[in-house]
Amino acid sequence: MKKIPVFNAVPKFNPKILNFQKNKFILRIIKNLKKINFVQNEILTSMLPINLKTGNLLVRLKKLNKHRLTAFITVIQGMLYYFNIDTKKVESSIEQLADECGLSTISKSGNKSITRVSRLISEFMEPMGFIKCEKFKNKKNKILKKIVLTPLFFMLITTDKNMSKNLIFKQKFQILKNKHVHINFSKDIMKYNSNSEKLKFNNK
Repeated sequence: MKKIPVFNAVPKFNPKILNFQKNKFILRIIKNLKKINFVQNEILTSMLPINLKTGNLLVRLKKLNKHRLTAFITVIQGMLYYFNIDTKKVESSIEQLADECGLSTISKSGNKSITRVSRLISEFMEPMGFIKCEKFKNKKNKILKKIVLTPLFFMLITTDKNMSKNLIFKQKFQILKNKHVHINFSKDIMKYNSNSEKLKFNNK
């Protein structure tokens, strides 16, 4: 008998920590996420994921179908909610994001799975350049990941009109809206180049 995968077809972000995000601009972006047409988004439709170890292009085997796209948008909402504008990091673990986005599952034996979120991050969001993950050890010597949001992340979810209203945010991330973007990954610096403009993002 074929096994039917268990998943939440309509995930919804429900934060356990209320009023964590106080930046009005970030809250406005979260509110307007539903208005963005991700299906026809130029960045999603024109860019290819990159192997972070080799720098080679990856062939995207799994496209963002309806369910994956819904999960993607929900995770974006969670990342923004726990985003620290000063450190550019998400103050939440991947497990916490999976739980609060309704994307973690519990098996009959009681084991928790956060595969939907962990794979979305490692196999899509990170190779596409929307985020960077920094590994660290907690007090129990367990290796965890801290998520860093890149300028490309905000280029994906914001408009020129929104950015023009928040110059401090725009300057902090040095965000430029370009129609043609080429990504060049390195260990510490990510450069986004167009024919006429350059964008640099330093993680130091």
